[in-house]
Amino acid sequence: WKKSNNISNEVFLVGTCGGPIWRKGPDIFLNIIKIFITKHPKEKICFIWQGGDKKSAGFLNFESEIAKLDLDAYVRIIPTSKNIHLFYNAIDLLISTSREEPFGLTILEAGLHKVPCIAFEKSGGPEETLSGNKGIIIPYGDFQNAANEIYILKTNQRLRNLYSKELNKYSVESSRENNFFKYKKIVDLYSR
Repeated sequence: WKKSNNISNEVFLVGTCGGPIWRKGPDIFLNIIKIFITKHPKEKICFIWQGGDKKSAGFLNFESEIAKLDLDAYVRIIPTSKNIHLFYNAIDLLISTSREEPFGLTILEAGLHKVPCIAFEKSGGPEETLSGNKGIIIPYGDFQNAANEIYILKTNQRLRNLYSKELNKYSVESSRENNFFKYKKIVDLYSR
């Protein structure tokens, strides 16, 4: 996956997933990256935005913004793929930059792939999912703090392992299969 997307095996990968639309926060994503590379210019890191139609206005605008901000060396935008598991298996950290994320499916998917996550307060589902030491919740719009937390997780394997273990446990327990049986027990109990 890295080779086909022209990404070195030696870089730490921070990813996010979704169409590059306002609600998903592509501008937030780029602001965090600008701060990170300004503070840590020598870090081997790459930021991946996975999702969107290559021909859509949002995708084209995002590509243009990456170029205008001279972030080409640090950021890749990759169109939507049916093989999303390859993305999750490649990244080291997922950051949800969504302004509104009612459910937080990408965080649960990351958890199933044992990828630690960062998200913002006031975004909805991610805040609830990552609470209780399952990930990092950052005050909404605090780009500086987000960049700092990325650096901390990049340089602290033990902490990444802790968050990925806790989130994986939660994601597995919240899977469709497990929830089906939980609800079935309730229905069976009350249908007697």
